[in-house]
Amino acid sequence: MLVIEATRQYNSRVATGLFDRERRTYEREKQNLLQWEGEYVVICGNEILGHWPSLGEAYGAGRRTYGSRLFMLRPIERHETIYFQPFVTAANGDSE
Repeated sequence: MLVIEATRQYNSRVATGLFDRERRTYEREKQNLLQWEGEYVVICGNEILGHWPSLGEAYGAGRRTYGSRLFMLRPIERHETIYFQPFVTAANGDSE
């Protein structure tokens, strides 16, 4: 899932719960959205703003509509693509 935020300020939302409502909205409406598979959907809370053929167009529409509020962009896909990123931590500074 691709998530783009309109702002870096998370307001009152807890980071672990970010985009929970948007994810539920997508899952609830997925069968309807699949007619535009390959496009991008903009979701804010329980509201689906619409779909656009490119990520840039979807982002622009989200910014124009929601301004600095958080919103989610994601590709409309029958099967979700999952990307893995290795997680590397720095050493604690102790040397042995």
